[in-house]
Amino acid sequence: DFGAAPILADNGNALIAGDKGGNVYSLDPDNGGVNWNRKISSGGNLGGIHWGMAVDVDTIYVAATDLSVNKASSINDSVTDRLSLVDNARPGIYALDLNSGGLVWETHPTHNYQGAQTPSLYSAALSVTNDVLFAASLDGVVKAFSILTGAELWSLDTAIPVTDINGVSGN
Repeated sequence: DFGAAPILADNGNALIAGDKGGNVYSLDPDNGGVNWNRKISSGGNLGGIHWGMAVDVDTIYVAATDLSVNKASSINDSVTDRLSLVDNARPGIYALDLNSGGLVWETHPTHNYQGAQTPSLYSAALSVTNDVLFAASLDGVVKAFSILTGAELWSLDTAIPVTDINGVSGN
């Protein structure tokens, strides 16, 4: 299952696609032949590679979630109670060489959830500009990473309480 739209690289020599099984493919856009493929994560029915990747001149940036959700057994089931990481999960952000598919770097951020360190899950599309990669995790934190090393440059927690102009609370 392909949840993310494919990307035609600027050089026109590669169509990049990522699937929910955690595979990244470089395809020849002229004939559909496989230039290379690389499995970066275990996958899952909510990703592997879930929404979107980013590409610059030399590198493909990929977020992997490795999350699964079981079907509801009753109308009262909570989605949170049915979510789990798949076996051998490797959620994180990966940078791959555009020409070879070789691993340039990977990062596996975590956050504190109910007193325990938990993998941060990146399901949203990534964005790259200049020397910075932007990624938003499911816990509401947006981070900026160095495209050269994967080092975190800054983060912003967007999951904060707000009050709208009518006095209604939200987040």
